[in-house]
Amino acid sequence: MSDEDHMLITGSITLTPPVPLTAIEMEHNRLLDSSLVTPTYTGTGTVPALAAVAFTDEGAWLNTDIWFGVLYTLEAIARRHSRTLTSTASFDSDTRGRGHLLVDAGGHVHLDADSDDADSHRTRTCLYCLHCYPSDTDSAFEVIKVTENDGVCLAETPAGPFTDFAVHCDEHGETACLPSRREALFRREQHLLEQHTPHPLPLGPVAARDVVGHEVLEGLAQAARLLRVARYYIREGRGGGAVTPYTAARASARRALAALPRLDPEQLTELLVQLLVEEGADR
Repeated sequence: MSDEDHMLITGSITLTPPVPLTAIEMEHNRLLDSSLVTPTYTGTGTVPALAAVAFTDEGAWLNTDIWFGVLYTLEAIARRHSRTLTSTASFDSDTRGRGHLLVDAGGHVHLDADSDDADSHRTRTCLYCLHCYPSDTDSAFEVIKVTENDGVCLAETPAGPFTDFAVHCDEHGETACLPSRREALFRREQHLLEQHTPHPLPLGPVAARDVVGHEVLEGLAQAARLLRVARYYIREGRGGGAVTPYTAARASARRALAALPRLDPEQLTELLVQLLVEEGADR
């Protein structure tokens, strides 16, 4: 689904058995903050539990990402607390038309359009939405080289007759749980880029400027300044004035080269290419 897709959801989703609010304080607040659902509670006044949510009659056509955030929160509550989701909700969408929200045996919610084969959603063989949330990937996406980071891992998680793939971060907890390993790898990379990568975003694990060092960068900057001066004299037809700054620029560049980290030729080439790309991206 594109970022331009909009949708409206009506009806309700039930959690069986209800979940004590003390166990889902953060998720409960997230649902209330969305202003898209009206919760139903059971239990005593001192130990209330979330039993269901009804999508508000005042709901509006909103970007699908907003609706999906609510659905993902409900999925996460059910998964983490071993509850069963039951849906009587329906949807109307720009791109999918009308249909119902269907919960498969593994606890994932699908957009079952009126024109779809509902069994394909129940068995997770649906071609369009293996999972109802946008994957931000196309059919050609593959993670060629998974970023190394022991603090963010991928774990297989039983989901009824299926297997889900959870992305777990030591610092941020579970950040995604998807039925597709490929999409889970994509979400892991996304989380690493957003939460565990320096900004502005470097081309490699560390910004090339930090590896190259101040002495090299200052030498290159000085060489560039001197070369600009030499070019000025050449443009003005005063070649004699270009000799001194041109000679100084070459000397400054040689000093910068001598100060480069001691790396093998392949590593050094990769570092310099990374530096050129990052410096170009900053312009």
